[in-house]
Amino acid sequence: MTKRTMVVLDDGPSRFQFRAAALIWSEGRILVHRAVTDPFWSLPGGRVEFHESAAEALSREIIEELGSASTIGSLRVLIENAT
Repeated sequence: MTKRTMVVLDDGPSRFQFRAAALIWSEGRILVHRAVTDPFWSLPGGRVEFHESAAEALSREIIEELGSASTIGSLRVLIENAT
């Protein structure tokens, strides 16, 4: 397996991470998840790798997390969260 390089930039106490997430809904419900150790819920997805589009990253992450291929639609929402 080749080394995976995620798009992450650190600047002192601040960190930028490029993440793609999916809105997956069925029967009026939206899929969210959380790790047992996390205090928050999130949409399925993950960090984008260098030389990968957000759509490619999302497709890869859905396969990794849900074990299923997906059809990636157009961009719906952009959220910026600086910490």
